[in-house]
Order: sequence, then structure tokens, then C-alpha cells
Amino acid sequence: MIAITSDIDWASDYVIDYFLDILDKYSIKSTFFCTHKVSIKKHELGIHPNFSGNEDHEKILKNILKLFPKAKGVRSHRLINSSPLYSLYKKFNLVYDSSYMIPLTPSKPFMKYPGILEIPISFEDDLYFSNPSKTFKINELHLNPKKLFIFNFHPIHIYLNTNSMQHYQKSKMYSHNSDKLKLCRSNKRGTRDLLIELLEYISKKDIEILTLKQINNKIRMGKKNETTRYS
Repeated sequence: MIAITSDIDWASDYVIDYFLDILDKYSIKSTFFCTHKVSIKKHELGIHPNFSGNEDHEKILKNILKLFPKAKGVRSHRLINSSPLYSLYKKFNLVYDSSYMIPLTPSKPFMKYPGILEIPISFEDDLYFSNPSKTFKINELHLNPKKLFIFNFHPIHIYLNTNSMQHYQKSKMYSHNSDKLKLCRSNKRGTRDLLIELLEYISKKDIEILTLKQINNKIRMGKKNETTRYS
């Protein structure tokens, strides 16, 4: 199984729409972790709270959940983890977290206190293109159709076709200037090319695509059936 997820990180609508158009072309349902109000449809929406430099975590969660009251999943900005956060997630009826990174390794979800399912990330685009030896070819991702891989792509890196951290840093200042940002898009092989090759691979191999909410439900149902079987 494969899950395509995305941290939108305050991206502009036209940047997000560019990513959505690619997913729609391949009929892929994704999980988007949102930082602000968006008009994304047909996909799962989780929350992407920013706890950096702010100790009032409960207030941050309250504010973002006002925008996404149906959210069941969370991925914190910069992948911040802590025991107090898990308790707050439980308090606000969030059932899974995806803020744990295991680079280029199949995801093995596990339960953490107090009943929050952690669904680790197998691939994150910005970590990937920070490696100077990357090729943007999926053969170096070591995919296994029998294993669960969780991918995380940012809309800005798909739009820019980001090929290095230097490329992104030069473009970052124009994130909300559509004319200048368009000029920063790369024609070299980059993140968008890797995504498209991945989607082609998924289509040819007929691999099951799930949202993280669906993965959460499958795992919890499996654990429930196992408990019933041995009780």
C-alpha cells in the first residue's frame, strides 16, 4: 500500500491547485495536512499546527480545529513530538498522528499513549532533495509493493519542481508572488518529476492507495478483530 500525503505549509491556492490537478489526473486520493483555510475537495483534510516558538499548544489546536472540525489526523509542522501533545490530541478527538520520520523505510504504524496511532513517514521531499546524490528516480526509493510507504510532498516543491535546497531557498521569498515564483520553476529533473514517476508506477503496478484515515481505520479494525479472536 502507498499513501500520498501533503503538508500545504501556507501555500497559495494556485500552487495547491497545480498539485491537485496532477493527483486528479491519476485519480489519487491524498491526505492534506492544512495550515490555513483551503478549498480542497475529494481528499482527506488533517491539520498541520505550528508549535514552533509557542508554548500555548492547546490554543493553537483550538484555532486550527475551528477551520477543520472534522479532522481526525495531525502532522505537526517541523514534525514536533511530545507526550503532552499526544494528550492534547486525545482531548480534541484526533485519532492518529503522522509526525515521525523514518527515511526511505516502510512505514510500520504503532500505538502510542494515550491511544493515538502513529503512522510514520517513509519519504519527505525536502529531506530527500537535501541529499546531493539524489537522482529523482523512484528506483532509489526501494519500494516494495507488499510494504506500506507513506509519502509526504509539499505543493510548493511540486509547483517549483524543486531540485535542491539551494533552488528552494532562492525561490522562497517569492512564495506569494505568482509572477516571480513562476520564473523560479525548474526545467531540470526534480520533485514534480519524481512524483509523476511514482504515480505512473502506482498505476502500472495497480497498488492500493489509501488516505491515512483509511489506514488508521484498517489497523484499528484489525486490532479489534484480533482482540475478539483471542478473548
